[in-house]
Amino acid sequence: MPSSPDDLCVLADLKAWLNIQTSSEDTLLQNLITRGSLQMLRWMNRDHIIATSYTENRDGSDSLFILPRNFPLIAVSSVMVDGIVIPAATSQVGAGFVFDARKIMLRGGSSAFYSLGPYGSQYHYRFTRGFQNVQLVYQAGYASVPADLQQAAIEGFAYVYRRRTHIGEDANSASGQVTISFSREMLPQSVLMTLEQYTRRALA
Repeated sequence: MPSSPDDLCVLADLKAWLNIQTSSEDTLLQNLITRGSLQMLRWMNRDHIIATSYTENRDGSDSLFILPRNFPLIAVSSVMVDGIVIPAATSQVGAGFVFDARKIMLRGGSSAFYSLGPYGSQYHYRFTRGFQNVQLVYQAGYASVPADLQQAAIEGFAYVYRRRTHIGEDANSASGQVTISFSREMLPQSVLMTLEQYTRRALA
């Protein structure tokens, strides 16, 4: 199995951690990295960890900010509410959308967002309440796998590899190649704690 862009570590680093000097188990180890990385991404409720572009449709809740499903945010190219394009703010006080690593926020407004507030009528951008009426186009993720996540993956895969001959292993042969899979319960607590830091929480 070739390496994947979603691999959380590379073969050479795993072999160095295991002190493996030969290439006789490269296929097995690469299978473990690629399949194990996909499992870890599922546990973290993520599709990818590396920077990726997303188009996301969401329900509006009448709030002034929204948490995109993927983080950290790198760039936001489009925010649309009820079919109306919200411009990017061009200054620290200008109307439009701004964002940080986790959320997109709206300030100022236009006549398209008229509302009656406690102090009279006002114009204010907001993610108006509705079903799938908000569309976000953005880029999120990391330029490379964070060092602590790489190390957690290496330690987790090494732990599973070393236990592959123990009772309770899940190993089998398919098309002449040995594969290893594992469950979350098999991993050391230190690895699970690192995965938890990068876990995406469920959003409405």
